[in-house]
Amino acid sequence: MLVQNLFMELYVRRDGTRLGVIRLSWRVSMAALVMGVMAGMVVNRLSLWIVVLVAMTLYAGLMVLLKAVSIDESVSMRKIWQIDA
Repeated sequence: MLVQNLFMELYVRRDGTRLGVIRLSWRVSMAALVMGVMAGMVVNRLSLWIVVLVAMTLYAGLMVLLKAVSIDESVSMRKIWQIDA
């Protein structure tokens, strides 16, 4: 995936478009790192289902806390997942 993203970035940069990949992805990477460390510390102590639920909750909370997800993106996701009755 990393190689594919690098190739896509190189292709986009050919026409002079500047991409701030590190500026755009550090928050998501930090949330994933903290979630992974937490899951690694408790995986042998708790049931796998509990670890998964806690990890998902922690990741979502960190994404909001680090402002990796904007309000517009969360509203868009609600519209996508909305079920018409």
